Amino acid sequence: MLRRGFLAAFDDEQGALSLHHRITSSPLTPTLLEILSPDASRILLAPDSKPGALQVGSGSWHVCVGYEGSSELCGRYGRELSRIAQEASAHDHLLIGELQFALLAEQLREAIPLLMQTSPLPVVFRFRGLLAELAALIRALRSFVASSWIPSAMLLGSHGVLHLALLPAAPEESVLKQAAYFWKSVESLRGKLDFHASIQFCPAEWKRELNVWGTAQPDLPLMRRVKSAFDPQNILAPGRFVGGI
Repeated sequence: MLRRGFLAAFDDEQGALSLHHRITSSPLTPTLLEILSPDASRILLAPDSKPGALQVGSGSWHVCVGYEGSSELCGRYGRELSRIAQEASAHDHLLIGELQFALLAEQLREAIPLLMQTSPLPVVFRFRGLLAELAALIRALRSFVASSWIPSAMLLGSHGVLHLALLPAAPEESVLKQAAYFWKSVESLRGKLDFHASIQFCPAEWKRELNVWGTAQPDLPLMRRVKSAFDPQNILAPGRFVGGI
């Protein structure tokens, strides 16, 4: 069985999301399908990241696709992906051989730790919402990030989970306030978009200031009843979960 990859570059997230939608709406069943923002691409697809790594241009949104099968099947995948990437207005695309795809897949598996290594005070947010609203969510998040003046990177994974990492270049005291402002801005989207958000990682001392679990969902009463049934004395990590459970 052969393993191959495909990489397409776009000027903005709209083109990348268009290709993502075309792929998920097609008969294709890739083993990997991820979108990288320009800053995520710069970090994860850097030419000097590993020997033999891909040579990609900076400043683009990238769609990474992985697939496997016979030589005939992989050839058909490559032709079909090239066609729909052109239809989605990709300004560049390339087919990836087995060795380079293995390196790419490894980088993507370790994406969050690799992003975090580039900052002394990283904060990683996790979003999950409706695929139809992804474009609006990403557009809003980009606007909030621009207002915070903190470098950031986005990664949309194969399962529709969006990670956004705030990556301040220096451990300044203002970073916590900027992260809190960004988090508050995210809450302003409630009622406009249907999504769940949480903070996957931040400095431990910041957890007193930031509600890392995000806004409680409608199933919170049920979760409280389950917690009460299994822990009636409330002695197992009290207050360490969503809604103060």
